[in-house]
Amino acid sequence: MNINLKYTCFILLLLIISISCRKNNEQDSIFNNIKNVKCKQVELEATLGKPDQLNKIDNYLIYADEIENDLLTFYDISKKHIVCRCFHKGQGPNDLLMPFRVDVNNQNKVIGIFQRQNGSYKEYNLAELLDNCIIPITKINFPFGAEYVKKYNDNYFTAGFFENGSIAIYNKIGNLQKTINVYPDYLNKITDITNKYRIGQGPIGCLDSIFVFASTFTGDIKFYNISNNYSLIPQKSYYVKTASSNFKERVAESLQKTSIMETDIVHFTQIYTTNNYFYILYSGESMKNNRYAKNSYVLKFDKKGKSIECYKTDCKLFNICINDQDTTLYGVAFSENFDYVIVEASI
Repeated sequence: MNINLKYTCFILLLLIISISCRKNNEQDSIFNNIKNVKCKQVELEATLGKPDQLNKIDNYLIYADEIENDLLTFYDISKKHIVCRCFHKGQGPNDLLMPFRVDVNNQNKVIGIFQRQNGSYKEYNLAELLDNCIIPITKINFPFGAEYVKKYNDNYFTAGFFENGSIAIYNKIGNLQKTINVYPDYLNKITDITNKYRIGQGPIGCLDSIFVFASTFTGDIKFYNISNNYSLIPQKSYYVKTASSNFKERVAESLQKTSIMETDIVHFTQIYTTNNYFYILYSGESMKNNRYAKNSYVLKFDKKGKSIECYKTDCKLFNICINDQDTTLYGVAFSENFDYVIVEASI
């Protein structure tokens, strides 16, 4: 081998190492700028049952919790007062089946409720709900398999177990427009779509022309530009690999026989958007220890998918929401006696 060829090979090796280091640094960059935040309990008029949703619209916190047959509570933050409880558990036209997901549009003052059992999605005007007028302004039924629904303009992005991918896009009347696959490549060899989704599941979010997916178990965050024909163009991605987990290797080896184990790490469990930022709730604990973890992490990203900051809370958070000014974090947490409470923290 002549000297010039040796020199060329050496330069290529350095380039490969440099690219690899930059990639690893980007993977870890979401945890570089960690800010410790202290949570304090929000004093409510009534005790909580087992809330599994938390949102903020206008000056109200909205939480889903079955209390005396009511499922949705509106709490006025300024007045420190519960102003309304609505929706009953059942199968009537104005009832809800649990579990359901709540989404809010702060600009239009609209609340969307998606019932996962029957695929029913309805939107309600905030002022009418506060006046106990439970009449939807939009009604759509999505096919079986949808687990998350996010409205984007007049269309709906859904995540779930679908034949041709993990993301299905529907128009304003509920007709399927496109199915897209955002699973990591090693999951695509799993033929059973429910098992594939179980392994690759995770929350989604939309903000302006950006779509984001964060996987609960694979540790991936993927940001995409939404094109005019609703294709997803990769923009930025992150991957969290923990030293104590061999999840990716185990899935790649066992494929059809893969299941979630107690030792698997719970990564991303919720995405919340404000007018300017994405907030992604991260655990980092194993399935076995996740529920009683002592801390949670809230990752903040801008509209381009750039990591801005990471907030480490002094308690485990199950759900989060952020005020419009991006200055206050609210969350569902455990008290010292392991009762559910709502907490707040300055960020």
